[in-house]
Amino acid sequence: MRARAPTTRARATRPILVRVEASIHGKISGYYSSKSFSTGGLRVRDWLKTESFDEQFDFGATTLRRLGG
Repeated sequence: MRARAPTTRARATRPILVRVEASIHGKISGYYSSKSFSTGGLRVRDWLKTESFDEQFDFGATTLRRLGG
């Protein structure tokens, strides 16, 4: 019997850590602390808590790429 591919991304059992320069970390932290019209006026980090793990992961990866990480 062949193993079936998972239909959703498996959760990491350990935190995924990415080393970034302090200046990039500051940009990311500032962005996550900001309020946005697209988040209904919530801080980005508070809005993100309402999203699924996959959405949070994808959002974080996109933010890291966008802000220079």
